[in-house]
Amino acid sequence: MKIRSLYEDIIPSSVVQNLWLINNHPLQIIELVGLITAVDTKEKYSKYKLEDTTGAIQCVQWVPRSFGQNVICRYNVGDMVRVRGKITEFRNNREIKIVSISAMDDMNQLSLHLALTNKTMNFLKKPFSIPDTVTQCEKLERKICESVTENIFYKRSLR
Repeated sequence: MKIRSLYEDIIPSSVVQNLWLINNHPLQIIELVGLITAVDTKEKYSKYKLEDTTGAIQCVQWVPRSFGQNVICRYNVGDMVRVRGKITEFRNNREIKIVSISAMDDMNQLSLHLALTNKTMNFLKKPFSIPDTVTQCEKLERKICESVTENIFYKRSLR
């Protein structure tokens, strides 16, 4: 995904906390590729400023409690990385809570990422709606449950 999309296309769900939407498609984990332009390491986290050609965003990697207070910052300014994470807001600013981060050592990885991003964005441009067949299945399921429940009560009344 392009960083610009995080600001222009994605909105928070008004119904489900920590869920984001793009044309009604639910998003929880996203993938970004970019260049690290700033690093801030503290006791409990490492924060990277990630930039691509469309914008910049803060990405935070929290240190697991089991690590104690040994923060190891593996990435430096100038590193090209792939970040997978959850969109969050902190002090009214969007940021990514890192689930995984890895170096982009091979330009083939970047080419693949860009191709997949274009495919994904083309898919996400189409508004999401629940297909009629799903709705029909839910109605049928409710009827079956009601029928089974009625049958159980009927059998109990015969005893």
